[in-house]
Amino acid sequence: MTDLIVKTTPVFQRNAHAYNSEAAIICNEGGSRSGKTYSIVQLLIGIALNEPLKRISIVSHSLPHIKRGAMRDFRAIMEGLGRWEENQWSATNFVYTYKNGSYIELFGLEDESKARGPGRDILFVNEANLIHKTLFDQLAMRTTGKIFADWNPADFNSWVYDLADGENALKI
Repeated sequence: MTDLIVKTTPVFQRNAHAYNSEAAIICNEGGSRSGKTYSIVQLLIGIALNEPLKRISIVSHSLPHIKRGAMRDFRAIMEGLGRWEENQWSATNFVYTYKNGSYIELFGLEDESKARGPGRDILFVNEANLIHKTLFDQLAMRTTGKIFADWNPADFNSWVYDLADGENALKI
């Protein structure tokens, strides 16, 4: 473990506890600016720093959405930790590779074939309610470990509520 002191929130702490639980899917529902995306990205960075060879994907419905949200948070957190190294970031592929072999990739799903691409150990679907369930299923079947999903409460008939109520899910 690295010996960083990091300020966290109860949302981060609940996600960290869920990561170490039996739950396969960790669902985060909360309003805008509730800290769910930031906290999950913060946790994923900690995992990548401390667990060698972890393949982590952060995805959303579009690349512009990723750039305006999770990618900004990712870079801000890494810089705040003093861990951002420009030569470890591929601006072409949106992949940050850590010295221990772990990586975090960020991508949008405007090209649906990306959901059918290579596998990963950990998946984070940002604003999951904005993607089709079939795309989520494709991503999930290529994920060997935990799946995080977040969304703002909006359409209460969305498939994400069935996901959150599933037997292998934990809702935050």
